[in-house]
Amino acid sequence: MSTALQSQMVERCSDVVAHLSQALQQRSIAVVAVAGESGYGKTTFLEQCRRALAGTERAAVALVLCPAPLGTQAKPIYQPLYPFVKAIEQLLSNPQQKAKRRLVLNIGLSVLGMIPLIGSLFDVTKEVLRDMREYRRETDSQHGTETQQMAESLLAMAEESPLVLLLDDAQWLDAASIEVLEHLVSSERRVPLGIVLAYEPSVVEAQNPAVGLLLTQHPSIRRLELPLLSRAELRLLAASMLECYQPNPIFDEWLLQHSGGVPGIAAAYLQYFRQHPPFAPDGTLRQEVLQTDWRPASLHVLIEQTVAALAEDEKLILATCAAEGMQCTVFVASQLLQRDPIATVRLLRSLQQRTGVITSLGMQRLYGTETTVYAFTHVGYYRFFAEYPEYEERVELHSRIAAILEQQAHSANDDALSEQLAPLIAAHYVEAGNNAAAAAVFEHLYHDAVRHGHELLANYARHEGGITDAPSTATQQSTLTEALEAIIEQWARGAIHHAYRMAQQLSLENATASERVLAELVQVRLLLDVGQTEQAQYRLPGLISAAQSLKMPDVESLAYSLAVVLDLAQQRLRHGWEHAQLAASRSADGSLPVALVALTNGALLLRQSGNRNWRILARSAQRLAQQLGYSSLADAL
Repeated sequence: MSTALQSQMVERCSDVVAHLSQALQQRSIAVVAVAGESGYGKTTFLEQCRRALAGTERAAVALVLCPAPLGTQAKPIYQPLYPFVKAIEQLLSNPQQKAKRRLVLNIGLSVLGMIPLIGSLFDVTKEVLRDMREYRRETDSQHGTETQQMAESLLAMAEESPLVLLLDDAQWLDAASIEVLEHLVSSERRVPLGIVLAYEPSVVEAQNPAVGLLLTQHPSIRRLELPLLSRAELRLLAASMLECYQPNPIFDEWLLQHSGGVPGIAAAYLQYFRQHPPFAPDGTLRQEVLQTDWRPASLHVLIEQTVAALAEDEKLILATCAAEGMQCTVFVASQLLQRDPIATVRLLRSLQQRTGVITSLGMQRLYGTETTVYAFTHVGYYRFFAEYPEYEERVELHSRIAAILEQQAHSANDDALSEQLAPLIAAHYVEAGNNAAAAAVFEHLYHDAVRHGHELLANYARHEGGITDAPSTATQQSTLTEALEAIIEQWARGAIHHAYRMAQQLSLENATASERVLAELVQVRLLLDVGQTEQAQYRLPGLISAAQSLKMPDVESLAYSLAVVLDLAQQRLRHGWEHAQLAASRSADGSLPVALVALTNGALLLRQSGNRNWRILARSAQRLAQQLGYSSLADAL
């Protein structure tokens, strides 16, 4: 709801602001919980509070939206402490707060360097993170969990200058953030700190009861419910939205009865009456207008009626955006829509102007890159379009987003960014129905977090991934052959970086000699795909020697075929032809699939070197591929 708050809501806002102002002046902690269902104006309420506090207090104020669930999942895959980390980032990105960066480090906010955040920490991410990691190493002996450190850091920031945090959609608070709030409301420190939580009671009761438990356990938390609009308030709202409006008992009563006083529904009716004016220029009521069959019985019905006017291609574009989440980026959307970034921006801007379903948040730094961000203007719109695609479409969209984010994580070559992206990659795999891939991401994140000393992140990954204290490896869960098949399946689907991580985690402790060589050949092949050519070149000669000693034609032929791939990558065509001939000669005594690999590599090598005979090998490979049932490879050849 974008209209100004009226009467009782203004009074409630004034009460909250007065309560926070008094707490700040008395250097005490104040927490207020604002309850309201969808359409009750919670976001507008918080924005009004933000403006009032910014205008009357010298407090630093941050308004943060807690992330909603992704796609059709019942709950979000949380990023630990996201609301508080995002609030601190927002506060310290203010030019007037730059001097506080060193203060943040000095008061022990090393926890920021351990938390995944899709964005930039402050405005010099890598430098600050490097400082934080160094600071953490210097203070490893400090006591307290990471949630306690976060709470203490917020208290220290507030002690330096008054601080107010406004958290919207608090029904989605993660467990770690709830623990931070418990530390804050239980603290006896005398610091000027205010927190306002806006939440939907029905969602809390159904999906996140821990938030409700927090609110009922602490009597110091002030609780209020956003009120329904009275007849007088509806008149004020109508006057602000309609031209030629004159107070009219018939119209006012009609609006009250049909909206039930729900701000969002009342605003929806008034928006409708903007297009179908109920008042003549002289202010008289056109009673026939009130006989309309248009009925937004709920805000979600209104949303469905709004999107019903969209063309099918527009719905599919918005559904593609919703696959990324409540907020979508030009960075991801342009790849999903297969358009260049400029065309994508123009398309989304057009949808924003014509539908109001999305709105631009401007340039932000997300996924380690600067990109324009759009957000759905209401969670109802987001839910509609997130559920709009059919099953196959949804699987494909989320699989592609996971692959895009994996590619971004790898190309940046930044451990911090990889940790930031891992929860989202896993979330998209879950939405795509690929729970095995999500579990592998969480296991990789768990091991990285343990190695870097990120206790909170390790606990989070262990919980979300169902990892035991002694996580089982792929070879403990299944045979090495089955593990290699799973890796190759991921590789064939284009999830190169996920396959690479799976291959790096293989345990070869109990493998036979031939299994070990095969597994290492797969690892080296993936090294080439992810661009680590020098490491592949270093490992391959030893693998070829090991394959030769096995006296197994298939393994030896595959080793030489891998050498051909390396030679092609390095443009060493003469060496490549030598290796291709060796691969072909060894495959003569081996299996047909291995012979197909040798033939295909030979055809590619000859074609790249300009030798016309490549077609002969290609035709042979094509016939063999058809014989073996590899229709896609046969078509490609």
